[in-house]
Amino acid sequence: MRTSILAIASVLGLILASCDRAADVPPADPPPGAESAAPAAAPVAPAPGTTAAGADTSGRSSTFRAQGNEPGWMAEVQLSDQPSMHAEVDYGNTRFEISNAIEDQTGWSGTAADGTQVMLRFERVECLDNMSGEKFEAKAVLAAAGKEYQGCGRFRSN
Repeated sequence: MRTSILAIASVLGLILASCDRAADVPPADPPPGAESAAPAAAPVAPAPGTTAAGADTSGRSSTFRAQGNEPGWMAEVQLSDQPSMHAEVDYGNTRFEISNAIEDQTGWSGTAADGTQVMLRFERVECLDNMSGEKFEAKAVLAAAGKEYQGCGRFRSN
């Protein structure tokens, strides 16, 4: 009886082991000179009513606002076909205005009137303000005048 159970268990083990063999076999290489069936990825243009950074601009007015602490800073971008950016660092003691900010998928950059390069980047991951504990939809980094300021940000429609 014991031999029968071992034989049945062995046969079942072999059957189960061979069931998923096809998933372990890599696909065959295409013959030389054959073209790949997958087309090359084309750049994706922003959907209508959105910016390159993915913000919805179909509302009346849209902004991305970021802020941080120690030292206090804030930055706000008016989202449009030609975004503008306002930034304040060192508790508002230093201000930058960029009227023609350049936008990409991770944020905005530009040059202030005094020649200072300003860049605001964001990452769409939950961020908690390190003083208030308030939740934001993005981590943000403002780079200006050779310094980087860490904080949080969110998109808003007014």
